[in-house]
Amino acid sequence: MDEWSRRALPSVRSRSRKIFSAGVLAALSWSSTSLAAPATAPAVQLGSGEGKLIRVTQGTADFPAGCIVRLAPGATKITPETAVVVESAPAGLAAPVVTAALSPGLDSALAPSVATGLAPKSGLAAAAPLDAIDADEILVGERDPAPLWYQVDPLMTRELATRLNILGFAQPIAEKRLAVAVVDITDLDSPRVAAVNGDDMIYAASLPKIAILLGAFERIHRGELTLDGENRALMHSMMQRSSNIAATLMMERVGKPFIAQVLTSPRYRLYDAEHNGGLWAGKDYGAAGLWQRDPLHNLSHAATVMQVARFFYMLETGTLVGPVESEQMKDLMSDSAIDHKFVKALGRIDPDAMIYRKSGTWQNWHADGAIVERAGHRYIAVGLCEDPQGGRWLERIFHVLDALVVEGDLVRLASHLDFEEK
Repeated sequence: MDEWSRRALPSVRSRSRKIFSAGVLAALSWSSTSLAAPATAPAVQLGSGEGKLIRVTQGTADFPAGCIVRLAPGATKITPETAVVVESAPAGLAAPVVTAALSPGLDSALAPSVATGLAPKSGLAAAAPLDAIDADEILVGERDPAPLWYQVDPLMTRELATRLNILGFAQPIAEKRLAVAVVDITDLDSPRVAAVNGDDMIYAASLPKIAILLGAFERIHRGELTLDGENRALMHSMMQRSSNIAATLMMERVGKPFIAQVLTSPRYRLYDAEHNGGLWAGKDYGAAGLWQRDPLHNLSHAATVMQVARFFYMLETGTLVGPVESEQMKDLMSDSAIDHKFVKALGRIDPDAMIYRKSGTWQNWHADGAIVERAGHRYIAVGLCEDPQGGRWLERIFHVLDALVVEGDLVRLASHLDFEEK
């Protein structure tokens, strides 16, 4: 089993102790000299004036909702190792301000709300004094709309890794040239996740055009872009035929800095340094037009399979922008005009199944990501790889992903292992 899978298993066994980033916590701008004695001694010892005071908005067993903790300087997560509970809050508290999960390496001028750690509502000056702000005007952090890292199924993950090894993919997995994820969303409220190299970032060619799509609909929702016939046609061509010309035009209209700000925002965290990056689109789809490579891996168009899976999960749950926009984006991803990789494999398995997907190909890099609906099941499938035969790899791997979800009896997977293209 790969390193990512091994790291995922303990988080399954301890879901009641989920770690929440500072992006879902409201920070308080006051100091206190009173520290409570926690039920268990914390690993961190802070002086009375040290660290940021945080009000927990979604609680855990260690830090119940509504409690106030003092976060160690430089820490970005609330854990027993990084925070202590404050006994009580003094009267006359200033209004809280949301802190953001920072993405180191981004130009602060490109995503000011991320770089400064402040995420005020539109029109609210970040520099305004706290005592002059009505508490009702403060945006309070949201729960992660796609916490798939906490939904990993150990048996499913082990079976996925085993079957990929049987297919002969042990070496590219070890070399980080292959990453795969499958999420059973038949029960949307209880997703089951399996992944190999889930947080490894790989060049993804045209798959990150989904980031342009999300940025466009964020602009549309804000009234900054119109969903007229021309823009709809461009996005349709970008998604269904993977037009580079259409993608570049939409990037110009949406703005590359804005796309990066959306991807790194506390709301989506589709590019998150704490998970080794993720979805990134920092260049036109052409020979020129480089804006900024991703800060962690210096890639222009890239992804991790887990972040792509989170994108599709939010799409399916109606939390990408909103329910209406999510449905419109999903519709633009239907009826792919490119019959290869996942689409070709699904056509062999079940020609009547529905698939909403975006793929990518450039030289030796191949990518595919999709929501599949068939035989009373729904699942997300994602694959990224680097190899001259990568397209064929993904076609073969799709049979395993489908069988993991649809067939139920894992023994039946053996019927797909000898699949050969006719």
